Amino acid sequence: MIDFVQFDKKLEKDNSFQKKIAQKLFLKINKRTPITKNFAELLRYCISRDVGLMFAPLRASKTKKHVFKETTLYKVIRATLRKAFWKPGEDIPDQDIIDALSSALHNCKDWDGGRTARSKKTVQADTEVQHHGY
Repeated sequence: MIDFVQFDKKLEKDNSFQKKIAQKLFLKINKRTPITKNFAELLRYCISRDVGLMFAPLRASKTKKHVFKETTLYKVIRATLRKAFWKPGEDIPDQDIIDALSSALHNCKDWDGGRTARSKKTVQADTEVQHHGY
């Protein structure tokens, strides 16, 4: 988390670094896929699963003290998505971006094989129940 805080502070204070990151993110956007999927891909590119698990999308909770919407990285991703999907007379509504953020962070537990591990635990638990006759 310390590395992310340093990264985010550098994004905030160093405009050339911020532009460089925004350009890299822009190149990763696939305009044929929905904003939600793009947001998740950009987030995975920038942060690890462990860092993602420490963040709540919009407001802090008992288990997640950090709020991703308050980070500079969120602002850079939001601006990059708006630039990529911009059409004359249309702008991406804030709610669409917030929904994409929420979806990406709620699913970060499945990054890096997390879904497979959870599936194996479920199958193992089901097998144990069947063998014990419950």
